[in-house]
This record gives sequence, C-alpha cells and structure tokens, in this order.
Amino acid sequence: MIILFFYKLKKNLDSKTLYYKCNYSFTINTDSEGFRIGRRVKGKSNILVLGDSLIFGFVDDNATYPGYLQNILAEKANIYNTGVPGWGFAEYYLLYKHYVKKLDPKIVIVGIFTDNDFDDLNDSAWEGKDKGSMPVTPLSRLSCDIDENGRLVSKGSYYKIPLIRESAVFDFIRFAFWYKNYRRINELFTKINRKPISEELSLKILADMAKNNKTKFIFLILPSKAQFRFNNSPMAKYIEDLKTINNIEVLDLFPILKKKTENLYIDGIHFNSAGNRYIAYELNKIITDKSLLMD
Repeated sequence: MIILFFYKLKKNLDSKTLYYKCNYSFTINTDSEGFRIGRRVKGKSNILVLGDSLIFGFVDDNATYPGYLQNILAEKANIYNTGVPGWGFAEYYLLYKHYVKKLDPKIVIVGIFTDNDFDDLNDSAWEGKDKGSMPVTPLSRLSCDIDENGRLVSKGSYYKIPLIRESAVFDFIRFAFWYKNYRRINELFTKINRKPISEELSLKILADMAKNNKTKFIFLILPSKAQFRFNNSPMAKYIEDLKTINNIEVLDLFPILKKKTENLYIDGIHFNSAGNRYIAYELNKIITDKSLLMD
C-alpha cells in the first residue's frame, strides 16, 4: 500500500474554475468517474491518458492535449483524460490497474513531468505491496474531495453548511488540526518499512505496466520552460533507460518544443492551448507512423 494523497475531481461536474497563479478562468466538465469529458463512441478503440496537472490541463476541456488529440482521432478512438493535479507514478499505476479491464485500451499514454514526478514518489512510503513489490491500494492521509469551485475540501458533513464553509477562521482551525495530524501520520509511516524511492522505482512501475502485450504504451516526457536553458535534455540518461522497456514508445518533447518561438506555457510548467496543440500533433504523428491503433 502506498501512503499518499489519492483523490479525483467531483463526478459529473460542470464548473468554471479560476487558476490562482494567472487570474484567468477555464471550464471543467467531468464524467461519472470524475475525469474530464471527451467525446466517446462505442465500438471505437480507447486511449487512456495518465498523468498529473499537465495532463488534466488548466485550460478548457477541448484545449487540453487529450482534448486536441480527441479532435484529431475523432473517427478512430475515444480519449480518456484521467489526469489529476498532484498525482504521480504510484497513482498512474493504480488507476491503470483499476481501469485496464474496464476500458481495454489500445494505447496508454503516460505523461511524465520530470520536475516533480520523482519527488512525488520520494514523498511516498511503502506499507504493503504485491508479489512484485508494486503498490496494491492507496491509503489517503486526508479524507478529501474537490468541490464545485475546485477547492480541496474535507468530506465531513459540517462542510456542507455555507456559513462554515466560507469562514476563514474555520478554514484556519481546520488546516491547523489537519497539518498536526498529517505530520504525525507521515512520521509514523516513515518509520514503517520505508524504502528509498527514485528514478529506478519509477522505471520498475512503468515496466510492470508495459507487461500488457495487448496494449501499446507511449511514455511522454514533458519539459518545463526552465529546462530549455540547457542545450540537451537534463533527463537524457533517464530517457535512455526508459527505452530499454519492451512494448513502449518514448516521445521526448524537449528537442521539439525547444525550437518553438511562441509561448507554450501558462506559468512555465503547465501548457497553454498552443503548447497542448503541439503535443497532440506529435502524439498523433507517433500513433500514425507506428500504426499503434492497428490490430
């Protein structure tokens, strides 16, 4: 079992959300599973996209790169954008295991943001595991949800009362209580069977996912804007290690996006509409060139 935050967006959500860093709003619609909605038609191949906030996208539904990819492949495939802000390799693995039988995806795309995905693993602790030392199920440090305004909130019934929900004093007390317990729980599980977690573990997780020969995998390397100050990708060694995994394709966006002259980012990390359009184009190119949707 992995000790970490594990949450999804509210199910069947139709909301306009304000992105706090840049003071602009975007529309979020979610389906009955709590994932961003795309056009889905029975009888077409499914493509499952795993990732964090870069995949989820701080843009309108159709301006995410899964949204653009859906428009490109509308006649061939259904795209499932299962990105959730704050997720990492462990959540990608668990969600894949949960949905692989239900969706039977022809392709799985894993978005890897190397600026923090390894840190997310390093902040996790192992309590239980299967025979292959992979995570079995998540244990949340905080019972939480995301409300219709996009805020992370406790699931307690008291939060349904508007006067309490909007109270800054109550928010302060609630956070202080939560943080005290979070530190205590974190310290407890840090002492229990903790293992060093690094790039090596992420490779193990991804290799275990790719054992499914019925599904083709694309590991998508997503650079931050700050990485472009380097001549070559700072993740070159990791990318070479990824390529040793069977049954996968690696799409490193560093050399592709570094050449673009227009702004591709909202905040240097998350992609704007133009950046997402380029990503979708490159994904479609590799899907088409490698005939990944063919039987």
